[in-house]
Amino acid sequence: MTETHLTFLDAAEEVLRRHSPGAPLHFKHITELALEDDLVESKGLTPEATMGAQLYSDVKRRTASGKPERFRQYGKGLFGLATPVDPLGGAVAGHNEDVKARLRSVLSEADPYAFEHLIGTLLGVLGFEEVEITKRSGDGGIDVRATLTVGGVTDVKTAVQVKRWASNVSGKTVRELRGGLGPHERGLIITLSDFTSDARQEAAAPDRTPITLVDGDQLLDLLIDNEIGVTSRKVAILELDEEGLFPPEPGPSPGSKVLAIWPLPGGRLAWKDSLDEILRYIAETAPTVKQATTWIIDSFEKVSSEKVARSYLNMTALTE
Repeated sequence: MTETHLTFLDAAEEVLRRHSPGAPLHFKHITELALEDDLVESKGLTPEATMGAQLYSDVKRRTASGKPERFRQYGKGLFGLATPVDPLGGAVAGHNEDVKARLRSVLSEADPYAFEHLIGTLLGVLGFEEVEITKRSGDGGIDVRATLTVGGVTDVKTAVQVKRWASNVSGKTVRELRGGLGPHERGLIITLSDFTSDARQEAAAPDRTPITLVDGDQLLDLLIDNEIGVTSRKVAILELDEEGLFPPEPGPSPGSKVLAIWPLPGGRLAWKDSLDEILRYIAETAPTVKQATTWIIDSFEKVSSEKVARSYLNMTALTE
């Protein structure tokens, strides 16, 4: 049980992050998931209507005020995050994970010496200089040697072991590398797999030459970030802008007479937004009078009584 429930808008954002990597969801589905995850508590009979009204209002209010978008509307009743991680609903993330898995598979089957050359290339891209791949035999366990210049002030000579293993690298390997280091050399082990806990403890042991460890996941990320064996491309994502197709008519000039509807929440300057929300709610949910009254109280901050809420449902007068 959640100790403190979220507001409807905060709950909507949390639901979209948890359950939808980028694809929009209908506000009714968002409400169902928010209730299932115990993110909100609603005493009203129609929490989905409250959710829909608040999402519609937030989008319009932020657009009108020029504030950064929090949500974006996609067609009738559909809402998504304004800046989703993946606007294709997980398709991009899924594709990238597949490429990453294939990259790992290709590396696991590569010739060991070719793999060492690949690591040499990566080190060069990362800023190491004097990168040297050692001979196939007689290297004393060192596969690559390189020098990292720090700030143009000091040079760090680095001895690298490359392990294209399926099994995890143990502490024994760390100790062997440390024992084979030359004067003023630092150690680095790069593996396609992972390191055992004792290997990590040994690498960070105090009063000993530290050994840097790069596991398989880190290695793949470095290759991808530096586009070694992987290329990236930008994709144009089209989004429908219905409001852009038919922009609203410009408002009246200052001082001119305007039509106002009363009673409606928000006063003369906000009556249209309020009317849109009420009519949309009625059209989509076909509520009873009791349900509609409860919804209005839940949706409009300054409405607190059933009498006022019912007056909004009986709006028939158009005054000038």
